Amino acid sequence: MYIQKIIAGLIIIAIALVVVDMAVEWLNPPTEDEEKISQNSSFSHQITLMGDDVIKGDFTVANDTVNFFICDDENYKDYKDSKNHRTIETFELQENATNGTFTFTTPEEDSIIGSKIWHIVFDTQDSNGSKTTVDYTIEYEPYRTLVYYAKIILLALGAIRILQGLMPKKKPKEQANVLSPNPTP
Repeated sequence: MYIQKIIAGLIIIAIALVVVDMAVEWLNPPTEDEEKISQNSSFSHQITLMGDDVIKGDFTVANDTVNFFICDDENYKDYKDSKNHRTIETFELQENATNGTFTFTTPEEDSIIGSKIWHIVFDTQDSNGSKTTVDYTIEYEPYRTLVYYAKIILLALGAIRILQGLMPKKKPKEQANVLSPNPTP
């Protein structure tokens, strides 16, 4: 048995299961903010995501209500032109909300074309107050597909290393004693 190879395999597996997630979380801390939005206006938190990335969070509204939705950049531009969220493709729509939670996974087909801009929108078009305050938190798991494949590769490498450590050691081939035709006395 090769104890060093087994230990190395276990370390690689630990990296796959713990360190990769910790690194992604450390590099992408949650966003917490407060926005004051005027009547008949909106606020957008812009985020760039790849396919199969997840964003989740919550919000609380003071003084009034908001229409909350998530949309891609193309639909956001149409929304800004029309000022009407009902005419575009939205996700996680919550109308006249005073608080809410959301979890959104970007479509997998977006992973083929790379990253895409998404907007998390708080809209006061239907509100009556002069100023609406929104406290929100957004967490996201970027590069989820990439992290998934990195973990699989690291787990496979760790398993291979452990198997190498469990395999019996190869014995070196012994050289045959060859008698020379003229032995020296």
